[in-house]
Amino acid sequence: MEAERLGDKKAMRALSGIAPTEGRYPSDKAMMTQRNYLSRFGGGNYKERHGMFRSLLIPLLKSDEYSLGDVVRYAKGALYLSKTLWNGVVALHLGDTINKLSVPVIITQGDHDYNTPTSIVEAWFKTLEAPYKKWISFHESAHSPIAEESEKWGREVESALGEALASV
Repeated sequence: MEAERLGDKKAMRALSGIAPTEGRYPSDKAMMTQRNYLSRFGGGNYKERHGMFRSLLIPLLKSDEYSLGDVVRYAKGALYLSKTLWNGVVALHLGDTINKLSVPVIITQGDHDYNTPTSIVEAWFKTLEAPYKKWISFHESAHSPIAEESEKWGREVESALGEALASV
């Protein structure tokens, strides 16, 4: 969709024929291609649009907290988890299975998130019963408002936690 809007023929070719069926991709490679372009076109990070390598791995490599070995293990772990858990995750339809929780629920959602689209999350959230629930929108974020709007995220979550504790 975004590739078409931008007239990016390379992206359109790469994405051709790999649309997931109910969240399942034809192959791991197809999923990684889709996720790479999703990141590049702003669905992962809204402000800084890069492919997965630049948006995920470069920050880890630049961090003082991770060694090169840690980054390699992170990448291997992420690939392993995708292979191991993906089908179970996409098979879980929250709206059909989880309509009530006995704990407070706080959703922090970037308006431009195409990993977990707002329309899907919001539909579930509206039907959810919980002792306390709060939806917090981030207008300048995609999938990672904690990184893209970190100060606002911290203030909003701290406030919501205070409200949740006061309500239970």
